[in-house]
Amino acid sequence: MPESSSWDVILGEASTRTVLGIDFPADGRSEADLAGLAAMIGSEYRFLRARPRPARLGEALSGDAYTESWIESLRRDGRPVLAVLGHRVGCVYAAEIAQALGRWQQSPAIILLDPEPASTRLLSRTFSAEVNANQAFLSADEIARARRAAADIADRQGGIASVAAEIVNTYLDLLAVPWERIGLGDLRESKSARSFESRITWLAAASQLDPSDTWERSVVIMSADNSGMLETGDPAGGAGNLASRRIFFDVGRADLLRSNCVADAVREVLGSR
Repeated sequence: MPESSSWDVILGEASTRTVLGIDFPADGRSEADLAGLAAMIGSEYRFLRARPRPARLGEALSGDAYTESWIESLRRDGRPVLAVLGHRVGCVYAAEIAQALGRWQQSPAIILLDPEPASTRLLSRTFSAEVNANQAFLSADEIARARRAAADIADRQGGIASVAAEIVNTYLDLLAVPWERIGLGDLRESKSARSFESRITWLAAASQLDPSDTWERSVVIMSADNSGMLETGDPAGGAGNLASRRIFFDVGRADLLRSNCVADAVREVLGSR
C-alpha cells in the first residue's frame, strides 16, 4: 500500500478498487468529512485519504509540496486508482493528483464535493469557525473583536499568503489571553494552534495551483449552501460552473458528506467506471 505517512486507509483495505479522498480532517467539529462518507459508501472500495502534512506558515509551503509526496507514493504503489474525490479546497489538490495519475494509468473519475478555491472569504470563514469552536470561554468583547476581524479579513485584497499570515497572528493574539485564563497554558505551543496553522497553510498553498482544466471533466456534487452561491459570484459557488456534470442536493454544507443521497450519487459514479 502507499506509504502510511502520505495516505491513511479509511476502509476496505482488502479491495482492489481504490478510491482516493482529499480533504482536511474535521477535527471533531460538527462538519462531516470524507471518512464519514467512505463508511456510507462501503468496503467494496479501498478508500485512502491523503494525510495533510503538519505545517507552519513560516515554512512557506507550495501546493506542489503537498501533492508531490502523495503522487510519488501512489506511483510506487502501482495499483490503479478508480476515482479521486475532493472536498472543498481538497478539490484543488484532487485535480493535481488526478492529472498525475493519468500519466501512468487510465485517467480516474474525478468527483468534487462542494469545490472551492482558496480565497480571503474562505480564510475568514475558517477563522470564524475556529473562534466559534472556542467561544464558550471567550468574553462578549473578545467575540465581538473576533467577528470584526473576520469581517475585515473577508474583504481584504491582496495575496492569499499575506492574509493567511495575518489570520494566524490575529488568532493567536485574540485567543492567547482567554486560553491562559482558563488554565490551558501557552496557546502558541498547543495542539489546537498547530492544527489551525496547518489548516491555514493548507488553504494558502492551494491558491498556487490551477485546477480548472481538470475540473472541466469532473462530476461536481454541491450542497444547498454552495449551489446558492452560483448566482452571487462567490468563488465557492462559481467553481461548480466548470464541471461537465453537476448534481445538487438540498442539504447544508456541514451535512453534505453524511447524507445518504450523496453516498448514493458517488456510488453511481463509481459504478460506471
